[in-house]
Amino acid sequence: MPIPTAVTSTPQARAILRHHRQAAFKVREVLELIRGKSVEESRGILRFCERGSADIVLKLVNSAAANAENNLGIPDDELFVAACYADEGPTIKRWRPRARGRATRIRKRTCHVTLIVARYTEIELGRLRRSETTTQADRRRRLRRRREQDAAEKHERKVAARDEALAEDHDHDHEGAEPVSLGKASDVATEDDGGPAEVIEDSIIDADDTPSEASAAAETDTAAETDTGADTDADADTSPPGTGGDADEEN
Repeated sequence: MPIPTAVTSTPQARAILRHHRQAAFKVREVLELIRGKSVEESRGILRFCERGSADIVLKLVNSAAANAENNLGIPDDELFVAACYADEGPTIKRWRPRARGRATRIRKRTCHVTLIVARYTEIELGRLRRSETTTQADRRRRLRRRREQDAAEKHERKVAARDEALAEDHDHDHEGAEPVSLGKASDVATEDDGGPAEVIEDSIIDADDTPSEASAAAETDTAAETDTGADTDADADTSPPGTGGDADEEN
């Protein structure tokens, strides 16, 4: 792990908090989160930490960074938490009354918290700067890609809105035009209403009835002519006998 080498070979600054009224094991749980992290990353972790001792450790980090900047002239972006530990302090003893006149001892723990920040080595600083440059380039690339996607989606929405507007105008034009009549009004009815079926059946019946009616009329006329001829023959046969004889005599 490169931390001991960096601590022994680079400048360092420290901040110490003595007689902190909290158990040492509770503070150590927070110190484990920031050990070996940069100062900026440690601040971000401690701001969102829900432990009660996170606020105290954050103050220690800020104090150590300020000491390094004022005493050694090292900026915050070149510092990292090289070491941090919590030692047990004196225990304050109190008494609590219990049943039957007895008493129970209360132990109020304290601790001494020490935090050391050191400067990165030149190799580590170069590596960090390259990674930051790469990270910034990736961030810019992601932002540019996101802007292009947003622009494409915006263009698609505009095209869709324009197409919808054109479709609505087209529908309005068709609504204003006069309907073209393709047949009788009864032919447009749906089959559920029984319209076209009934009309078609009526037309078929009428078409079938028309020849039959014509043939029946012709048959009636033929029968009438036949009756008229028969009546004429009957009249000729029933003429008076003398009428025929006079005609023969005159001839």
